[in-house]
Amino acid sequence: MIYIIDDEKVKKYNIVINKEELKKIRKNIINNCSKIEHKKQEVSCFASVGWEPCISIEEGRQEIRNLKKKFLRMEDNLNYRYVHEKKFNIYELEYDLYTYPDKCLLYLIDSAIKGYEYDAYKLLMMESKRKVPKNNFDFNISVKNEYDAKKLKKKLDDLINTKKTIDDYMLDIINSISLVLVDVIEYDVYKKFYNFVDQDLKQKIDQKIYVKACKTK
Repeated sequence: MIYIIDDEKVKKYNIVINKEELKKIRKNIINNCSKIEHKKQEVSCFASVGWEPCISIEEGRQEIRNLKKKFLRMEDNLNYRYVHEKKFNIYELEYDLYTYPDKCLLYLIDSAIKGYEYDAYKLLMMESKRKVPKNNFDFNISVKNEYDAKKLKKKLDDLINTKKTIDDYMLDIINSISLVLVDVIEYDVYKKFYNFVDQDLKQKIDQKIYVKACKTK
């Protein structure tokens, strides 16, 4: 339940969240909008049983996919007197690093999926933030002739046009959340009640009241 001050009235709404649809949208955003880097690196870990090589990533912003692990060799620990392990295992790790396009947006989606109404409301109020121009790719590259230049430009334009951005999913996000009007009181009535109650109750009211809303569906 949320309360919204709108047009000199205080409106009470039920907020309805299609959690399964938001889960699908979140997955599509990560799959289609993330920066994807293929990486290969050597990683060491203690040779004792139970130790596995690991990769440092930014929690909530990145994830590892298609991880392949290959044992390369064992090395002596030259700092044995400080780290009580005599041997290190050296592995080669090959993987795809996905860096999410918008950490804040995904955080709000995750919160809405968990049922946090305020974050769902903020998603409902979001507008498209990115304006990515398409069919406007300028390049300066040596080509054999004009035909090759046109052919190359077409391939690059096709690539740009097929690359999705967060903008492509904003309408789906908004359509997965709706407000259902429950009741309305005049703002003056609300204000009198607000001024009448003690400070502790005012703080609880402030946490539930949002200024200016959207249109209900």
